[in-house]
Amino acid sequence: MAATAENKALCCRACRKPLFLATQLAPAHERPATASARTPPCTSYFLDALPAWVADVATSGAVEGKLVCACGSKFGSFNWSGAQCSCGAWVVPAIQVPKSRVDARATCLGGWV
Repeated sequence: MAATAENKALCCRACRKPLFLATQLAPAHERPATASARTPPCTSYFLDALPAWVADVATSGAVEGKLVCACGSKFGSFNWSGAQCSCGAWVVPAIQVPKSRVDARATCLGGWV
C-alpha cells in the first residue's frame, strides 16, 4: 500500500515512535516576496496544532519551548510569537519540527508500522 498524506506518520528519528500524522501539518506557507531562485527550500515542517500528547507543554504558560519525545530526544520547538522558516517566511504561531528530526513512515489500519 502506498503511503499517502492520510496514512503517513512522522516519527522520532531517534526511537521511531510516531509523533503526529502528516494530516496535522500546516498548509504550505507563502514564500516572501523577496525570495529568489537562490532562496533555500523549507527545512522544517510546521504543525497546525500541538499533538494531544504534548499539548500540556502549551498550558504551562511559556511563550516558547522545546518539543521532546518520550525517549528524551528534542524533535522540535514552539513559539507563540512566531519563527522564521529557512525560506525567509515568518510563521505565527510556530510549532516547528525540523525535517532532519523526523522520518515519514506509512501506517496501516492495525496501527503504526
